[in-house]
Amino acid sequence: MNSAVKRENTLKAIFNKEETRPTAFDIHRWIEEGLRIKDTEIQAIQLVGKQNAVYIKLTNKISYEHYLQQHTGSSSVKLMNGDNVTVNITPADEEVVMVRVLNIPPEVSNERIRNVLQNYGKVQHIENEKWSSKFRCNVYTGIRITHMVLNKVIPSSIVIAGHEAYVTYPGQELTCFSCGSTAHIRQACPNRNIKAPVTIQSRTRLTLSDLIPSPSVSTAAATTTMTSVSSENGTDSLSEKQPSTGISDTKLVQESN
Repeated sequence: MNSAVKRENTLKAIFNKEETRPTAFDIHRWIEEGLRIKDTEIQAIQLVGKQNAVYIKLTNKISYEHYLQQHTGSSSVKLMNGDNVTVNITPADEEVVMVRVLNIPPEVSNERIRNVLQNYGKVQHIENEKWSSKFRCNVYTGIRITHMVLNKVIPSSIVIAGHEAYVTYPGQELTCFSCGSTAHIRQACPNRNIKAPVTIQSRTRLTLSDLIPSPSVSTAAATTTMTSVSSENGTDSLSEKQPSTGISDTKLVQESN
């Protein structure tokens, strides 16, 4: 693409693909009446159907710069059948890329999308993509098509109005969906498997086990108590010969008293 011969002194007019396509008569009439360009100032009018565009080559640089300053940007063209269509005029020597922005709700305006994409180049105009007329509902798909001149790579995933948008365009350099790096893809992202540290908090509430000792602890405590009582009453020899065993120990203490 870099080796392609650039157009000189040429205006590029892009018509909205989702609207009525103008005829050759519509275009000639628009150039004469809408743009008010004299035929003596025009060297060529070239129609490129694949791009839905018209290239208007002027005879000299002075005329080109004059009409470029007057007509750059979007405007409306009324066709002979009464329909109004949108057209956007740009310099033809700029390499315009069609950037598709996906997964953004319809509530997010094209202006907000423009504000974000301007960080990556010059945005010429944005249009809303529609489902083909082959489908039952010929409504918008939610995808925004942005015509822009890039000056740096747009990551595959960017945030617009708090939503994660996926971005695609011809010749796009693949980037990681996780961190935006061009060195790897998401599956190999070194930041993907990093787990957040786990914080262990101390208990702030008592449980049943805190209030009621376990049976093993109760038995050991009872044994110690019985032995102490027996020692005070001079029955150490009896406690040594017959270890404490719950209820029987209590009877022994009572008999010794």
